[in-house]
Amino acid sequence: MKKLSLLLITLLASVNMTPAQDHSSFEINGEILPESFCQISAPDISFGEIEMKDLEKPGGKSITQLAFISLYNCSINLPEGGTISSLYLEIEPGEPSPNEAYWSILNKPNANLLAIKLIEPLKGRLIRPSTGTYFDFKATPNQQVYQAFFSAQIINIAEGEIETGSFSVPINVTASFY
Repeated sequence: MKKLSLLLITLLASVNMTPAQDHSSFEINGEILPESFCQISAPDISFGEIEMKDLEKPGGKSITQLAFISLYNCSINLPEGGTISSLYLEIEPGEPSPNEAYWSILNKPNANLLAIKLIEPLKGRLIRPSTGTYFDFKATPNQQVYQAFFSAQIINIAEGEIETGSFSVPINVTASFY
C-alpha cells in the first residue's frame, strides 16, 4: 500500500509540474547521387519580413535580393579520356503565377496577388517560369568556381487584399556538361 501511495503521489506531482509546451519541427533533406562531375551550391534566398505596405497595390515590390548559384570542384577530365569544354547550368522551368512572366509563390491565399520576379542582371533578361534559363561556362583547367548571378523580387500582380503569412518557392537547378 505504501508503494502504491508513493507511486500515486509521484504521478500526480509530475502532472501538476509539467510546464506548458509549444511544438515545432524542421526538415532534414538531401539527395544521394552517383559520382558527379561538379558540386552545386544554391543557397536559399531569404526576404525576411516584408512590410505589407510595400506590396499593397499592383506594381508594389519588395527589395531586390541578389543571389548566385555556384558550380565547384568540377572535374573537366572525362573518364573515357578527353575533357569537358563547357559547363551548363539550368534554372529549370517552374510554376507560373497568374501573370505568366513571374513565378508563383504557391501559398494560398496570396498566390493570385503576389509573384516572384527573377532577373538575370548581367543580360537584363527576365527569367520566366515557362522556360527557366541557362548559364554557359567555358571549362578551364585551373578554374575552381563558376558562378551564375540573378536577382529575385516579390511583386504585387493584382488588386486584392494581401494576407500576412509565409511563403516558399522551390526553384530547381541542374548542371550538365558538353
